[in-house]
Amino acid sequence: MKLFYIIIWLFPIIFMIHDFEEIVFIKLYQRKNEEYINSLRGKTYIPFDFGGSLEVFSIGVAIEFISFSLISTFSFIFDYYVVWYLFFTGFTIHLLGHIFLRIKFKKYVPATITSIIFLPLCCYFVYKITILLDYSMLKTLILLILSPIATLLWVYFLHKTFKFFGLLLNKYETFIKKNNV
Repeated sequence: MKLFYIIIWLFPIIFMIHDFEEIVFIKLYQRKNEEYINSLRGKTYIPFDFGGSLEVFSIGVAIEFISFSLISTFSFIFDYYVVWYLFFTGFTIHLLGHIFLRIKFKKYVPATITSIIFLPLCCYFVYKITILLDYSMLKTLILLILSPIATLLWVYFLHKTFKFFGLLLNKYETFIKKNNV
């Protein structure tokens, strides 16, 4: 059971390490590949071409980290792991997405390295948690089908908040300049 709880608490930590790679390398990636990105614009999906600032992206990461930490905490407290399982398996699938983006884009994409490192570990964790939770085959199958849907909806929601947080940051910056704070 010790392994079970370690896995539960590792989720927000693994997530944050993975997203640190994104945060640290997004600007460098965008500058280094500017011409290539511009040549692809309008033709295909371009990784990390979200039109927002790194600060706004970081707010989204902070919201995810707090959410995954709360999910892990409440799952542990209430001994109910369905929501945790949904998001952890979704995160694991998300890692695979980064690897596919690297292959498709034919260049380094932020979060590729941590995705390669964490994917086998997370797959093992999903396997172990599935056994330890002793979910039926049907429940496991339903959760595995719902997890990418839940994750996509979550990411969609976060991306929709980028504009809102961008406006808030702009207002804050204006306030600071105006009041010499």
